[in-house]
Amino acid sequence: MAAPTIGPATAGNAAATVTWTAPAAAGGAGITGYTVRIHNGTGALSTLPAVSAAATATSVSVTGLTNGTAYTFDVAATSSAGTGAYSTLSATVAPVAGPSAPTIGTVTAGNASARVTWTAPTSAGGSPITGYTVRAYVGTGTTAAVTQTTAATARNVTVTGLANGTAYTFDVTAVTALGSSPASARSAAVTPRTVPAAPTIGTVDPGAASATVHWTPPADTGGSPITGYVVRAYSGTGTTVLRSQTAAADATSLVVTGLTNGTAYTFAVAATNAAGTGAFSARSVAVTSATVPGAPVIGTAVAGTAGGAIEATANWAPPTVTGGSPITGYRVTALQMSSAGTVLASTVSGDLPVTSRSLTMTLPVAGNYRFTVQAINAAGVGASSARSNRVAGQ
Repeated sequence: MAAPTIGPATAGNAAATVTWTAPAAAGGAGITGYTVRIHNGTGALSTLPAVSAAATATSVSVTGLTNGTAYTFDVAATSSAGTGAYSTLSATVAPVAGPSAPTIGTVTAGNASARVTWTAPTSAGGSPITGYTVRAYVGTGTTAAVTQTTAATARNVTVTGLANGTAYTFDVTAVTALGSSPASARSAAVTPRTVPAAPTIGTVDPGAASATVHWTPPADTGGSPITGYVVRAYSGTGTTVLRSQTAAADATSLVVTGLTNGTAYTFAVAATNAAGTGAFSARSVAVTSATVPGAPVIGTAVAGTAGGAIEATANWAPPTVTGGSPITGYRVTALQMSSAGTVLASTVSGDLPVTSRSLTMTLPVAGNYRFTVQAINAAGVGASSARSNRVAGQ
């Protein structure tokens, strides 16, 4: 059987890759394999064992060589008739050591990413470094979840495609024409994260110079626990923040104080985590903070007509303070007084129209009476006026 044609031999780390071309004539029998012999740099046959390759092979990796030592190789084809002639010797090659491991540095978590840093190997071995490979593992797992490559001059890379909220560790290897270095030590674990999504704004309950804002927490926390909320108050649909207050991580409502009664406000809320404050929710519906009105100004009470029904008339003027909500009516109370000035009984009117300024009340019994008046708005019934002068119900 004719000899194969030897091709290039390429040095590796304690290894070499030997190539060949199959013989043009197989001697009438099919080739069943190849045998590659190892020679020293002078051509003498080495004591290292020959390496076998499959019938279809045109190359084989020869391992177990000594870095820095020169080697040549030849190859012969084998068939059912036996082993044929060996090729000429290959060019001389000397295996060289690969690079040492890089040193892992700091890792900084980002949004679905992490920035990994390292120091170059102390030795590049026998071939220049052509790049680096950075691998991300879930926790202390052994299978790389994400692999990313970068240039030979790089000393950091941002690894993307990570899952927020999942802890990762990293290692890095140097790459040369001879192969990859051992991996660096694993980094400390870091957890990628981003700011939370926007909460969902809920109802707003107006109060006295305040409003209670409700919301639903965001479903997406950005991979980091929510640490609190920020609630902003705006005048109507304006864009200027008039008031900003914070709430605890487990809160779903907040009483925003310091508002001006009678002013319409809208509100928005955002969640905060270790990565920062997320987007604000949509604006709430507008509400107007209000409190109960001030006391009306009592006027002069007038006694009823002698000999007629037991009655008297109360008079008043509107309060100067509406509480931030329009007055919707009034309520009058008649106080039956003893000669010593104590209240014996009281009679309360129904709610009167907002236009009312006086009320003639039919009283249950004859006697001396004083009157008080309260104003009403959407927030409730306000303070009582001072007591009127004393009149006789008759």
